[in-house]
Amino acid sequence: MSKTAAWIPVALLIFAAGFGTAWWLKPGPKVYLAPPEGMPQYAHDLIIGNPKAPKLGLYLSYQCPYCEEFYEACWEELRRDYVEPQKLCLVLRLIPGPGHPNELRAVRYLQCISPEFLPEAHEALQEWKSRDSLWPENALANYQSPELKACIAKEAVRRSVLAAQIQSEEDGIHLTPSFWFPTKVVMGYEGKKAFFDRVKEMVE
Repeated sequence: MSKTAAWIPVALLIFAAGFGTAWWLKPGPKVYLAPPEGMPQYAHDLIIGNPKAPKLGLYLSYQCPYCEEFYEACWEELRRDYVEPQKLCLVLRLIPGPGHPNELRAVRYLQCISPEFLPEAHEALQEWKSRDSLWPENALANYQSPELKACIAKEAVRRSVLAAQIQSEEDGIHLTPSFWFPTKVVMGYEGKKAFFDRVKEMVE
């Protein structure tokens, strides 16, 4: 391996961590017009729901206190009333927070887990209160298998998690939580009523 190739993973990690320091410290919310070409699609996107339904992009972090506020206020209703009836498709883009290797590993698990288990796995990680060194393994104990462990160890999976943050920055997303609606991009949590008012506009 060349010296240049050996430095690529380190450079990606430093780049992501540097941007990460601002992910959930900036004030919000701020609302922008969505680009006319629509939300970009990436190979590492985590898809929950009917892929043919209108798509809502969720940019979240398990460290972010405002993401937790959004989850506790909105997630159950969002899944029950819009995702499970196939009215809405969630594009989940999890952005690991700064200096938190456990969260990097948690997102790698979600990249590798079977799609049908993705909603429950995300909920298990979100609701597990401890974020210690064994947090992903404890929260996802019911999903562990040799195949899953082999998958999260792959370099390509690790790189895809870091690339998600870099690509989100390039798309103009600078903090979590952020929400990419068809016509608006909202950076910051506006509250439950405002969020569901925008969701209803999508599906009506």
